[in-house]
Amino acid sequence: MSNFKFLGYTIGDFSIESYYLIPINIEYNKNNFKNIYKLFNIVYANPFLSEKDKKHITNIYNKNLKIKSFLLKKILYYKYSKRDNEPLNKEFLDLSSSTNNVLNTHYIDIYINLNKKQYHRFTINELIQLFKFGLTNQEESIPNPFIPKNPYTGLEFTMSEIINIYIYIKNNNIELPFILRIFKQSGFNISKMISIHKIFLLTESCQNYVKNLSNQEFDDLFNDYYKQFNIQNIACKKCIIQLPNYRELFQPILIKYIYESNIEINLNYDNIDSSQMFINLINFYEIKIEQEHRHIVILNL
Repeated sequence: MSNFKFLGYTIGDFSIESYYLIPINIEYNKNNFKNIYKLFNIVYANPFLSEKDKKHITNIYNKNLKIKSFLLKKILYYKYSKRDNEPLNKEFLDLSSSTNNVLNTHYIDIYINLNKKQYHRFTINELIQLFKFGLTNQEESIPNPFIPKNPYTGLEFTMSEIINIYIYIKNNNIELPFILRIFKQSGFNISKMISIHKIFLLTESCQNYVKNLSNQEFDDLFNDYYKQFNIQNIACKKCIIQLPNYRELFQPILIKYIYESNIEINLNYDNIDSSQMFINLINFYEIKIEQEHRHIVILNL
């Protein structure tokens, strides 16, 4: 409202009000109140103006100030009420779209105070990924699940927030990963989930651990496995490593190996152990022990 047009008189018609209020209006929009004061002194000093005209000009000016103040309050109220109705985060976590552009998008608002004015907006897929990451967390292949935190506040999602998320998911028939289903079946209790679903969590942890290894770390783990089981007496290490899809082929074997290292000796959840998986693989590729063949060494001359 930088240019505010005074009301209460007709612009273009010659009248006492327009004669004085037009220049006053111009100085008002310039925020030049010193000149406004001078113009009103001219009005009051004019001997040809009646007291009624002087008072009328002053009243029009004062009424316009009240109108301006009223409109400013309305604008500010609308501005801040609109701000309260918008999420604090302007974009979703992947930064690919605005939180106000939610057509055909499943989303939920997580409020950060009791009066439900300030909130963060998440897509359901974001929340599923956050919970999946937390619930499948592992440390050195040992399950260490946790309830994720709101990335905007750094605080764990509360029980009421978790329940609201699951209610929304259920009402919208959204498919849940198995880890989120067993979390619900465990009453959203991490300790209970670990106790009931120990084997599943251990399997997931071993898989995630091996899959996330760098190539060097994967090679080191394979070397440990190779030495521990004296595989040099069974198959040639160089032939194994030279397989085009060596990591892809041996990843399930090393996952099984890590799994076997973590469970109790007397537990037998799968009668096919890592050593049998290894034997099956080298037999399929007909890999022999190192003494039974030679590797050709090409010299760069």
